[in-house]
Amino acid sequence: MGLDVGSKTIGVSLSDPMRVTTSPLTTLQRTSIDTDCEQLLEIANHHMVAGIVIGLPRNMDGSRSETERLIPPILKYLRLSNIDVDLQDERLSTKAAEKKMAQEKLPISERQRRKNEFAAAIILEWYIQEL
Repeated sequence: MGLDVGSKTIGVSLSDPMRVTTSPLTTLQRTSIDTDCEQLLEIANHHMVAGIVIGLPRNMDGSRSETERLIPPILKYLRLSNIDVDLQDERLSTKAAEKKMAQEKLPISERQRRKNEFAAAIILEWYIQEL
């Protein structure tokens, strides 16, 4: 399962069991760390997820971004479960997601609403490619 964590939303994606394809799943509205992580674990359990990959937001020069501060609390919470959790550089994932949505000819209103889950699919795809 791939995650694109933002201050207002978390994009969620899945791969098939053979790790051939990735697909956007949903975008969760952020509420609190506990509620957010409980929802993520419910999704993971429902889909029998073996691992979670969280996009690590870095600046283009590789330095820490302001958004990166959102990752440690989620990482810590999810690592308490029996699911493996890893990080993946997410630089340019939103741009790649926008390109993919345009190629799929999604309406602009849907692109805005689903960009985080598409970015999560890109993050997961990149992670799988590096395995």
